[in-house]
Amino acid sequence: MAEESLETMEQDMNELREECEELKEQLAKKDDALVEAETTLKDEVAKTVALRHRLTDQAEETIRARVRARDIETELSIRQAGEDLDDDALEEIAAEHEELTGRLKALQAKLAGHSDD
Repeated sequence: MAEESLETMEQDMNELREECEELKEQLAKKDDALVEAETTLKDEVAKTVALRHRLTDQAEETIRARVRARDIETELSIRQAGEDLDDDALEEIAAEHEELTGRLKALQAKLAGHSDD
């Protein structure tokens, strides 16, 4: 009976050793998977940070381009307004020239009429 008990204990110990080895192997595999997952996560975080920087740079450039476009639109509007004022001023000067020419001719005709007398 003692021999049977000893054999049973040895068999139980062997089974426990085998189970312990299997658990160690599973733990090692899980550790490897965890290290790989951590490495992948770090890589993905680095990529995300790089993409955020790139998107920020692109957003800044887009904003700068919009500001430049607005500045150009403003400048064009100012130039157009200036040209419109110039056109209006030229029309006024032409009308005034026409009026003054008419007055001058009238005065010349009047003076010519007085000199005939």
